[in-house]
Amino acid sequence: MRALVVDADGGREGLSGVVSALHLGWTDVHVHQVHARELRPGVVEALAPDLVVVCAAEPGLTWLEHIRAIRQGTSAVIAAVVSDSNESSLIEAVDAGADLFLSLPISLPAFVARTRATLRRARPSVDTPSAVTCGDLVVDPESYEVRLHGQLLQVTPTEFQILYCLAKRGGRVSPKALLCSGIWNDERVLDDTTLRKHIQQLRRKFAAVPHANASIVTIPSVGHKLVPKPADGSALMAV
Repeated sequence: MRALVVDADGGREGLSGVVSALHLGWTDVHVHQVHARELRPGVVEALAPDLVVVCAAEPGLTWLEHIRAIRQGTSAVIAAVVSDSNESSLIEAVDAGADLFLSLPISLPAFVARTRATLRRARPSVDTPSAVTCGDLVVDPESYEVRLHGQLLQVTPTEFQILYCLAKRGGRVSPKALLCSGIWNDERVLDDTTLRKHIQQLRRKFAAVPHANASIVTIPSVGHKLVPKPADGSALMAV
């Protein structure tokens, strides 16, 4: 999926939340970020996005003007993510050409669920979530199931999100701040104590499956990644 994030003075936290949600909510998403003042005629058409997110931290008419201009150049789904949550702003955004209206601060589950539903209706071929694998671990967002070595794992919604995020990265490290800001919309999350506890619980569930071939590796002071277990079965770095 191709996503264009337009900064209509959206503020650092609002923009980072949107970008984190896109990367953690979709497989193989390509995000292009641009400030609204850089949107010249033809830019949106050239990028050919499937989704355009207009992020505005300050209420006002400017972000509506940007939506109108963007709509003239694309049939993509447009999501307005703004600080102003009153009904009149929602109506104005829709009238300007937006398909979706979300209020800041965003949460990953709400952003992903509502945007995915809108994409599914408007562009069914774009947003078909697929299962991701690592070793013999399979994380399937359609059935909301996790299987390890063929065995169904009982995981909490948060544990599912963590595994899905890690598996989508394909062995690359997911920084702790990225995981925390995407799942809880907070980079700190009690000094990452909450994330650490979830990782530990997932490791215990992995260990309970004989001959499982997947492990969560911790890169100290950086983050975590999901990899096939080493052939010798040696223990990997704990949190």
